[in-house]
Amino acid sequence: MTYSITAPQGPIRGTVKLPSSKSESNRVLIIQSLCGDKFEITNLSEA
Repeated sequence: MTYSITAPQGPIRGTVKLPSSKSESNRVLIIQSLCGDKFEITNLSEA
């Protein structure tokens, strides 16, 4: 069996669902603050 992977022609868009832990929530907030593009964050931990 042969697999072929090609580079996308444009930006990649998608959704990543992660568990709602305090450390993951902190990381995603830091990533958003450092990222040039803004994105929606849902399911943040309330701890």
